[in-house]
This record gives sequence, structure tokens and C-alpha cells, in this order.
Amino acid sequence: GLAGWLGFGKMPMLIWLASVLMAFGLSGLALQMVAQSVLGGPLWPGLVAVPAAVAAVLFARGFGTLFARALASG
Repeated sequence: GLAGWLGFGKMPMLIWLASVLMAFGLSGLALQMVAQSVLGGPLWPGLVAVPAAVAAVLFARGFGTLFARALASG
């Protein structure tokens, strides 16, 4: 289901949450830096939050897969 796709069972919840929050913050910051250089100013935070949240979930899913492989091989 959705929880499995997000990687909930592959790694501890705290590590999953930390990876989501890190990816959300870094992708939001990167998007705002691009907007600053292209548009001359930052975008509205609500507008940036949507793609940052998508990037965060996708990152956590991929990181969960890699983390599970590392745990299994170790």
C-alpha cells in the first residue's frame, strides 16, 4: 500500500522523518535560491512548499530503499 511505497517498513520512523524533513528543507531552499536568481526575489512560501514536499517524499522513498539494502547486507 501507500505506507510501503513511502518506505515506512524499511527503516526506523525517526530516520524516515529526518530524511523527509532534510529533503523538504534543502529542496525548498534550492527552489528559493533559483527563484531569487531568476526572478530577482523569493516566491511565496506556499507555492514552493508543494514541489518541496513532493521532492521530500520521493527522496525519503529512495533513501529508504538504499537504507534497507545497507541494513540487509550489514
